[in-house]
Amino acid sequence: MIESIIGLVVLAVVGWIAVDTVRLGVPSLPMSAPARRGVLALLVHYPGRRVLDLGSGFGVLAWALARGCPDRQVIALEAALLPHLSGRAMRWLPDGKRVQHRWQDARSPAPWPAADIIIVYWMPALMPVLAQLLPRKAAPGTIVISHGFQLPGWTAIDTRPPLEMFVYRV
Repeated sequence: MIESIIGLVVLAVVGWIAVDTVRLGVPSLPMSAPARRGVLALLVHYPGRRVLDLGSGFGVLAWALARGCPDRQVIALEAALLPHLSGRAMRWLPDGKRVQHRWQDARSPAPWPAADIIIVYWMPALMPVLAQLLPRKAAPGTIVISHGFQLPGWTAIDTRPPLEMFVYRV
């Protein structure tokens, strides 16, 4: 009996994640540990108190930012419900309460929280969408750190090729 219940719960969770993946057009993928360390190293070069993890997924990067940047406010914005709830559950970890979580699709008309630095790890298919959203939703001068993929039509002000980090200024 218990195996059947566990099986149904697992099936429901996987199904929910699959529905969110189809609905949003992208899966929630965590940033690798070397990439998280690369982001933390890059932040040393860019001042700003408010950091927005745009599409925070399961909240692993947001939690790493809260731990590694105690002088900065960390905001995690995620559209998929289960990853968002997972990120919120990290509030019980050390420094987890320092992360503000918002359940919101970054592509929705709702404004983004104010940020000095935005960190993104979006799939290539969504980078053109992000390139159009940034001038409308981020303040001029905001630093954008993109891991993995470049913003089409934008010129990076800094790059870290081994880690595929691209830095832009709105």
